[in-house]
Amino acid sequence: MTILGSHLKPLTVRVIHGARTIFPHQWSVICEPAWWIWLAEAPGILLEHERGRLEVPVGQVVLLPAGGTYRVQAVGRPPLLWLKVDVPLLSDVIATLGPLLPQVLPQDDLLVQLAGRADAGSQGATPPGWGEAFAWAAVAAWWSHLPPTVMQELQLAQDGLAPLQPILRTIDEHLADPLPIPAVAAVCGCSVATIGRLMRRYLHTTPTAWIRHRRCMRAGELLSTTTLPIDEIARRCGFANRYLLTRHFVVVTGGVSPARYRKQVLAYR
Repeated sequence: MTILGSHLKPLTVRVIHGARTIFPHQWSVICEPAWWIWLAEAPGILLEHERGRLEVPVGQVVLLPAGGTYRVQAVGRPPLLWLKVDVPLLSDVIATLGPLLPQVLPQDDLLVQLAGRADAGSQGATPPGWGEAFAWAAVAAWWSHLPPTVMQELQLAQDGLAPLQPILRTIDEHLADPLPIPAVAAVCGCSVATIGRLMRRYLHTTPTAWIRHRRCMRAGELLSTTTLPIDEIARRCGFANRYLLTRHFVVVTGGVSPARYRKQVLAYR
C-alpha cells in the first residue's frame, strides 16, 4: 500500500454516505459534490463518462473523481458497495483542470480488506472509521498511479490554489449565512479585488457564482443524506426559500429540481 505523499497531507477526507446497493438497469449520477468509490461483486456494470466508457471489473476498487457526470448501465442487478466521499482540497484542484477519468485501482489486499470493513459497518449509513480509512487508502492509491503529466498538473494547481484555501474554507463554513464578498475578504484578511482575481485565475468563475455553486452542492448533499424538508435545506444552504434554491439548483444539475434529485438518489439505495 502506498502512503499518501506529504504534499497531500492538508487534505481532509470525509465519508458522506456509505451503503451496499443494487443498481437498477439505468442510473444517472448528477450534481455530486463528492467522489465515489465503488467495489462491484458481480459483472455487468458499464460506466459511461465524458471521454468514453468503462466496464467495472469485479473485486477491484474503482474511484470516480468529483466533477464528472456519469451514466451507469447494469446488466441484471449486480451488488455494489459504494462510498460517497468529500475530498475538498483535491476537488477544488481538479476543478481547475476539468473532470478526470475514473480509475480502476491496482489489486491490493489491504484495500480490499478495508473495503470489507467499511461495508460491514455501513448498513446504509456513514461507516464510522472504516469508511474514512478505506477512502484515504483509495485516494492514496489513485494519486500514486496517476500519469506523471497529470500529477504534475495537479501539483501545480494545488500550489496555485494555496492562497485561495482560506477563502474557500470561509465560504464553506458560512454557507447558511449572508455572504457578502466584503465580509469574506475581511475574515480572510484580503481585499475584494484579490478574491475576484484569484477566483477568475484558478477557478474560472466569480466569487458570487462560486458561493451559489457551493450552496447548491451542499443542498445536493443534504437532499441525498437526510430527510429534511426542502424548505429547511434551502435555509441551511443560504437560500431564502425553496423556490430560490430550485431556480439555481436546476441550472447546476441541467434541469433537475431538488425534489426530483432526492427521488432519483433515494430510489436506488
